Amino acid sequence: MDRKINNLYITNICLNNIDHLILKRRLGDDLEFKNYLYKNIDKYFVEPVNDSDTLQEDTSYIVKKDDKLVGFVHICKIISNTISFHYAVSPSERGRGIGTEILRELPNLIFEDIDPNLEIKLKINMYNYASQKAAKKASYTNLGRDNDDYIYEISKTK
Repeated sequence: MDRKINNLYITNICLNNIDHLILKRRLGDDLEFKNYLYKNIDKYFVEPVNDSDTLQEDTSYIVKKDDKLVGFVHICKIISNTISFHYAVSPSERGRGIGTEILRELPNLIFEDIDPNLEIKLKINMYNYASQKAAKKASYTNLGRDNDDYIYEISKTK
């Protein structure tokens, strides 16, 4: 599956997929991102990939730009009509608007592919100023804090 969001592509991937091995091999150039993904990748990239051309809940995806890995996204399970997602942008690609682009466009795909009536929430660590700035640029509303995280929500765009 390749879903285009502006100039980025979201591609599904999982632990038992050859793409998982290719992903780990490609991370060699960016040690900080490699370490981050090694801590998180096996935790998130464990669901089998189906042949669907749509986003699925509880599934992880890589984000590519010009065939280069620039980040990843994990769509969480739906709980009480609310879905959330985690995302990361490669340190070498930060400051280029990729996080804002993901935050702006991914909800539209979630509404289109999964359920148009969902609430979408995003937790951002209170010290992650770059993600907080990206969330504001992408029109998320800050709902307040939950321990060390701010909770953001995005409304369905018309």
